[in-house]
Amino acid sequence: MEKTDVIVVLGHRLLPDDTPSDDLKRRIDKAVEVWRETGAPMIMPCGGLTRDRHRTEAEVMKEMLIERGVPGEIICLEDKSRITLENMVNACDLVGTQKRVAIVSSDYHMDMAMKDAEAVGLNAYGVGAETPDAAYREQNRTMLNGFEEKLDTLRRQGLSNREIIRICMENMGAVLRGGKKEAEGFTVGEMLRMQKTLRDKYTQWERYAPSAGANHLLWMIGEVGEVIDIIKKCGAEEACRDKDLRAQLVEEMADVLMYYHDVLWCFGITEEELRESYIAKFEKNLHRW
Repeated sequence: MEKTDVIVVLGHRLLPDDTPSDDLKRRIDKAVEVWRETGAPMIMPCGGLTRDRHRTEAEVMKEMLIERGVPGEIICLEDKSRITLENMVNACDLVGTQKRVAIVSSDYHMDMAMKDAEAVGLNAYGVGAETPDAAYREQNRTMLNGFEEKLDTLRRQGLSNREIIRICMENMGAVLRGGKKEAEGFTVGEMLRMQKTLRDKYTQWERYAPSAGANHLLWMIGEVGEVIDIIKKCGAEEACRDKDLRAQLVEEMADVLMYYHDVLWCFGITEEELRESYIAKFEKNLHRW
């Protein structure tokens, strides 16, 4: 294995009792293996405090490294980050762009990790810890690659890494602020599944089919009309300021979204199809004017 100045070990969400997951154990074992082969003078566990946990991933990882024979004095914690891109930004701040860095994570995570490392300018190569369960490995790889595509969309807007991190954290609700949890992100897929649950329960409702799509679209437009009525009768500013009016406005908007997702179901439009079309439309509009 090539000369290595720093081994960066990426964290994984701790279990509810603040103990390491199997994924994290495999990452640590791989990091120790790399350290023994390269004699790297520094190991940097990366991972901060995540929702509903009481210890940082980095401090738990440090304990695991010491248990496996790594000297404590060569372990440098990066215990502030919450997502992979932030891991890389913070690691780069600590070690710079000149040192040769081995990035250790799960095999399914390496594509994303290396892309984010490149985005911040780290001089890095990757070492993946094998995930025994093939189905679990591919599921995670698909999910992470999808998330990385969203980061690419933000990069194409010219946003900096730190701006992208801020947007991700605002949308994902992955930070504890003042001991309170942020709201979780609410995805198209989740809304589609919730509407399907209602449709399966209330069998008397009109079935999903292309022929029913026009009806659902009209009902959605009717709910848009309800939103417009609130604004016309009470004024846009008042609808934002007044607590009760705002609650009514939001409720009507939720009705709009429910019928919107019924329309998607009627025409068999998947979350992935919608995402691809939305991104393509965004790219077109980005360069249209």
